[in-house]
Amino acid sequence: MKRAQLVAEAVAVLCPACGEPQPNKADGSEQWTLQNFKDKRVNGTMACVSCDERFILTPDTKVMFR
Repeated sequence: MKRAQLVAEAVAVLCPACGEPQPNKADGSEQWTLQNFKDKRVNGTMACVSCDERFILTPDTKVMFR
C-alpha cells in the first residue's frame, strides 16, 4: 500500500492551546502559503491572537506546497 502525498497551496496555522486560526505576518490572512513560512519573521515564538498563549512555530511540514 502506498502513502498519499499531501499537496497544498495554503494551510491554516491553529493555536495549540485554543485551536483558533492565526493570521500570517504578510497580509493578516488565515491562509499560510510557502512564502509565509519562508518569511524570517515566522520562525520562533508567536502569541495567539485569541488566547495570548505563546507557542513555537517552525516551518517543518510534511505538506508539499505548490
